[in-house]
Amino acid sequence: MPDRKNEPPDDVGVIEASESNVPSLSTIVARSFHPVNPYIKKVLPDTPHLRKWWSTIFTTQIEDSNTHLLTALDPETNTAIAVLSMRRMAADDKGAGSWNNHDLTPDHDVVGYKAMIHSMGEHRERLMLGRRHFLIQLFGVDHSYAGRGIGRSLLRRACEIGDDAGLDIFVQANASAKGLYEKMGFEVGGEEVMPGGMNMAHASSAADLTVSNLFGFKNHVVLVTGGATGLGEMAAQAFVQNGAKVIIASRKQSELEKTSQRLNQLGPGKCDYVTADLADKAGCLDLCSKVKEKTDCLTVLVNNSGATWGAAYDDFPESGWDKIYALNVKAMFYTTVGLNDLLVKGATADQPSRVINIASMAGIMTSDVTSGPEGGLAAPGTGTFSYGPSKAACIHLSKMQASKLMTDHVTVNCICPGVFPSRMTAFGMREAMDTLVSGQPSGRVGKPEDFAGLVLFLSSMGAAHMTGNVLEIDGGSVLSGFKSKKKNQSKI
Repeated sequence: MPDRKNEPPDDVGVIEASESNVPSLSTIVARSFHPVNPYIKKVLPDTPHLRKWWSTIFTTQIEDSNTHLLTALDPETNTAIAVLSMRRMAADDKGAGSWNNHDLTPDHDVVGYKAMIHSMGEHRERLMLGRRHFLIQLFGVDHSYAGRGIGRSLLRRACEIGDDAGLDIFVQANASAKGLYEKMGFEVGGEEVMPGGMNMAHASSAADLTVSNLFGFKNHVVLVTGGATGLGEMAAQAFVQNGAKVIIASRKQSELEKTSQRLNQLGPGKCDYVTADLADKAGCLDLCSKVKEKTDCLTVLVNNSGATWGAAYDDFPESGWDKIYALNVKAMFYTTVGLNDLLVKGATADQPSRVINIASMAGIMTSDVTSGPEGGLAAPGTGTFSYGPSKAACIHLSKMQASKLMTDHVTVNCICPGVFPSRMTAFGMREAMDTLVSGQPSGRVGKPEDFAGLVLFLSSMGAAHMTGNVLEIDGGSVLSGFKSKKKNQSKI
């Protein structure tokens, strides 16, 4: 015969509590916890006041459509011998469920109770705020029935309810119960020493760490400025090929039509476009209006539009500063501000919207940008003196935006590419490729896979808790100060 000492009696089942169960439920906490937990006994003593208080709470929970009050009954006495109360929590619900909704009695240890409930609310918010879930508010088994599997039966039923609703479950439990929760598929989210010296484990149901969950993009709605060519086109293609809905923006309609047609043929995502000239604030706001005609939400904004200007150091025109700062810095600011309502719509702590600002390694480098006789990114004897400072401003602006927008569940990160194929680098790659490659430890410049992969990562679930970062993607060129002793052939 199998050993059944840890199994619940055959005639003990889990049911949803009703009004008739409230009288015996009013003492279930005392019967479950007082024999083994002196702190609970002190905070929640078994007195007439507390029994009435429990009766009110359980009656309210029975009537609450968001709460499942589960119990198990002794078949002979029809007395409640276990309880599990679980409440459906909205993504933005704060606190400790229904425990925040009832006045305390003169018999409560008010200080101890508030400390206990505050801890539950604080740690639930830390782990679960931003997504809908169930909170197990109370779980106990009459001590005289311990070890018979009754608690496991209640917890199994709670997990079935959570699975049916497609929601995770949070529970704050004594560390001694850790093994039980782990066997039921829960994951420890942290451990704390609780008020009264109770060592508590915070558990949520097992996380989904599959690649398809961490790096899925089919629900993204993306705007890429400067998306018709170069780096922007790389980013747009990455999103489209992974199922996202993409809008690209640029000045030239012919390029937009060509790129969107190509990307739509790739699929499985979709690519639309809007024409936009971001040279001034009016142009930025016009772009925002056009985007809002096509979608009511954005999950990713890639601020990629930019320009550069090369001229001699002693003859650098004022327009070479004004135009570059207007497009590389000012447009980034006004576009993000103008699309803020689309970015925050539906954003949560677990599923934040993303702003990805494209700066440049030029914003980090401080070396002389004057091209030598062999040329480079600018003609020999000239330099891109306004470009680096504008990209440094972009980096700083990104960090300021990150500080401001994270409370609205919008992350802001900044990518600093080195040399990649684009319109801005076309001159240098055409005229001085060997010179450009000579500064690359890898022997090559950047490829679409390098840039697109980073953009996708920053847009993924895997980067949902990252903001304010500046990511350098230049193959280690600036870090190492590498210079080849011989001219290399590009490996792009």
